[in-house]
Amino acid sequence: MLVSATTLAGKRAEAGGATALITSRGHGQGAASAHSPLPLDRPSANQVIQGSLSPNRSLLHARVGPRPPPQIEFLPDQIYWFNQKAHIKITNTRQQCECFAGKVLKVTSTLIQWAWLYAPHISFIRGRDILNRQKPALVTDSQQLYLSKDATLTLREAQYLISKGAQPGEQIHFTPLDFNLKGFRNTDNRQHWSNLLTWLQHEFDPEIFLIRRINAIPPPKGKSQKLWVQCIKSLVNLQKQNMIQHDDGTYVPDPLFDKLTMLSKCLPILLLRVPPAVAPETKAAIITKNCERFLEGAWQGLALAAQQDLEVCNIFAQGKNAAERRPPPDSAQTRLQQVLEKTRLLQYSKAMNLLRSPGLARQPLDVILQILAGLHPAESEQDLSQARPPDEDGAFNSSTFDFITGAWFARQIKTSSRGTAVDQWGWDTREMWEPFTYDHELMNDLAEVWVRPLAAGYLPSQYRQTLIGGRLIALSKYPKPGVRPICISDALRRLVGKGLLKKCQLFFQQYFQESAPNVIQFGGSIPNGATFMHLLLSAIHDFFSTEPAQSSLSQEDPFVILSLDSSNAFNCLSREQLFKVLLDGCNITLKSPTQSGASQPMESLPQGWNLLWHFIA
Repeated sequence: MLVSATTLAGKRAEAGGATALITSRGHGQGAASAHSPLPLDRPSANQVIQGSLSPNRSLLHARVGPRPPPQIEFLPDQIYWFNQKAHIKITNTRQQCECFAGKVLKVTSTLIQWAWLYAPHISFIRGRDILNRQKPALVTDSQQLYLSKDATLTLREAQYLISKGAQPGEQIHFTPLDFNLKGFRNTDNRQHWSNLLTWLQHEFDPEIFLIRRINAIPPPKGKSQKLWVQCIKSLVNLQKQNMIQHDDGTYVPDPLFDKLTMLSKCLPILLLRVPPAVAPETKAAIITKNCERFLEGAWQGLALAAQQDLEVCNIFAQGKNAAERRPPPDSAQTRLQQVLEKTRLLQYSKAMNLLRSPGLARQPLDVILQILAGLHPAESEQDLSQARPPDEDGAFNSSTFDFITGAWFARQIKTSSRGTAVDQWGWDTREMWEPFTYDHELMNDLAEVWVRPLAAGYLPSQYRQTLIGGRLIALSKYPKPGVRPICISDALRRLVGKGLLKKCQLFFQQYFQESAPNVIQFGGSIPNGATFMHLLLSAIHDFFSTEPAQSSLSQEDPFVILSLDSSNAFNCLSREQLFKVLLDGCNITLKSPTQSGASQPMESLPQGWNLLWHFIA
């Protein structure tokens, strides 16, 4: 079909014939976008402190009551996108949910009068209460440019022309909903999916879920696990059609792709969120039902239910006098039961940590926040993301990360630890991912759509600070004073970062070993470095202690072992210093010993700095 910024075929009833719905890959703007309710006050996305809930009370079935619609301030002579629904029916034209531009003529306390731009001689009146529920959006300046040429444009048509970069008067070709919905259900209802993607792009806010820890579990084997994999496959297929990459390897921001990316982050919240104290069969049934609703396109309902569940949990966890309440003391019987479960799973290290760990910090919440703020000194505000390494030109292109395949990503998943804490979105680093590894086609798509953009440094700009942050937990340092901050960062970023570091390990190992010849270091890319250091120092100490011939030498030049422990070392790492090291470059030739003992350069491996620069920057 041909769309013009000046004339659209079959525009109105007088043109005759029904017209197709303009959807343009969901790039339309929802009528509620300009007047969406403000998000509730919540902690920073980078610092979400654990709440405490009574284990005897399940709160996830509770619901908060519906909020009253926000009051929209209408101004005379302003142009809004009014919904055509519920006041007039134009025969043989648009479907009744479309929004058209109308100019406000008169405003009273209870009524709004306006006239359509395409028919200024006809005015309409509607009650404020109805309009507050429909939330008409104010026409933007860019939309006004197109409406000045063609007042019969709908909201979706205007946004489609804007998304395609069309100039007023330019003609472009399009197909309604120009991507396939493979894997989803009810795909014949294109109107529903068009509305759903419009809601996703302009009204879906993933940060509303970051108000507390997500109680998500890996899907049990069986039907729920198969549906979980199907949800991922369907969503990745949709993302793949909206991903754009230049020849130089950079990714082009796309509003729909960014929101689909954030939707993928929220899948554990939407699909795998279950009450803690229910039977395994009930958990599997809940996950199965959530996945079926997702495939049917009930995303709005899933998001609303998740938001309400988390809000109710926070209401009880942070209710009256919550700041003065101390967390309940750890039950010795409960801890021993957890140790027994870990031991039966042969997770001996985790069992030992449970026995030794003092648990969460016990100070009041305001004291914990004050201590955490003091442990994270602020760095100087500099825009380091625009810095470029001296030798970076030509070193990064669209084939730089071709080594990231489905098999490569599957190795990162299978070698990660089990039982890791979930990140701020509810993802772990192994159990939730393992069902994907049996589908090679899905793993290749995940590597292309999820992993490579992340390795190249692409993050949705609107949520960049949220994605590079994490879930902050304050642990007790008992019997020492203070707290120990633990940040659980984004699970996918951890998987990708560890994989990239493994690819660069030989470079870093040789660089650190040869950059300072008078220093022997055991910390950078040295497996079991602490053990080697202990054995080496013990051997040297034993040599000087047992050899009589060395006694005179040791008196003149004594051998001393000095141990230093830097206070708050990990939290004081400077990002600026890290950038400086990366900018200096890794000017070494990687060598590998041959069977004859000679060394030869290994040119097949990529330079470590080139792989990590974009991921860190």
